[in-house]
Amino acid sequence: MKLAALLVMAAVATGTAGINFSLPLFDMAGRRTHLLRGSEARYLGDENIEVTNMNLTLFRNAPENEVDAVLLSPRARFHVPTHEVEGDAGVRLVSDEFEASGNTWSYLDGEKRISIEGEVRVVIRAELQSILQ
Repeated sequence: MKLAALLVMAAVATGTAGINFSLPLFDMAGRRTHLLRGSEARYLGDENIEVTNMNLTLFRNAPENEVDAVLLSPRARFHVPTHEVEGDAGVRLVSDEFEASGNTWSYLDGEKRISIEGEVRVVIRAELQSILQ
């Protein structure tokens, strides 16, 4: 079991809630990869935590530790060892290039892929040149 999973289980015991929860996650080189925050976190067992008012910041794999994207959700389930997240209370994904939102969603960290279903809205912030030619 990874150290982060042990820390989460120690901080948020089964059936109790952690208030103003914050969990920074790092890669083997010591670079910050994620910052999981929420107004409340509850350990669900099987290395899963439910986070209320989740704010998951994803960082680029670079020494500058720049923000790549931010996932926001009123309620989400976070699997500590894999950093996979899912929810059915809505999500908003914000990055420099685009913004996406919808109802039911999942984020697979290993693939860096988010799937969103239900009332999906995407706004692309890039200039679309020659798209109609």
